[in-house]
Amino acid sequence: MPRWSEEETDNPAYADTRGFFKVEEWTADDLHVTRLIYACNRIDKAHDIFDAAIRINTAGRYYIRQGIRVVEKWPTS
Repeated sequence: MPRWSEEETDNPAYADTRGFFKVEEWTADDLHVTRLIYACNRIDKAHDIFDAAIRINTAGRYYIRQGIRVVEKWPTS
């Protein structure tokens, strides 16, 4: 069985169109995305990048999202 190609991008609009998992840093009030850290079509890779971002800055607010669905967030509530 053929494997899906692994894709990644730094373009948030393309990531939304393709349904990619996005690792994002958000403002302290959870109203705005500060930056897109990573976007790809593999959830395991997104989790690795998410975990690395938390290790670097535990005070940050990070999300893994796919479209509007929140897969995981830090800090957890």
